[in-house]
Amino acid sequence: MPPSAQPAFVNAVVLVETTLSPKALMALLHRIEQRFGRMRRARNEPRILDLDLIDYRGWISEGRDEGPVLPHPRVLGRPFVLEPLAEILPSWRHPALNPSDSRHPH
Repeated sequence: MPPSAQPAFVNAVVLVETTLSPKALMALLHRIEQRFGRMRRARNEPRILDLDLIDYRGWISEGRDEGPVLPHPRVLGRPFVLEPLAEILPSWRHPALNPSDSRHPH
């Protein structure tokens, strides 16, 4: 995604509990990527590891100083994220589409 000559890769979704803020969690994910050799040079370039924060307790954030854009801005257009997400958390709904929905992980 998008079509390219990149090698085959695996997509997975995990549910974690943390006391970190979204900003701190995203920073940790970036540090993990770097430890595995990820270099951020160009968008959609081949990479050894890509860790994204899809949702954080149903928060809606436009990014800026408070941390990453949440939920992930392209999640609804990514079946390779939505399908494994539905496997582990079938009740998940996009917070902006269901703002009163209380079924998000807390």
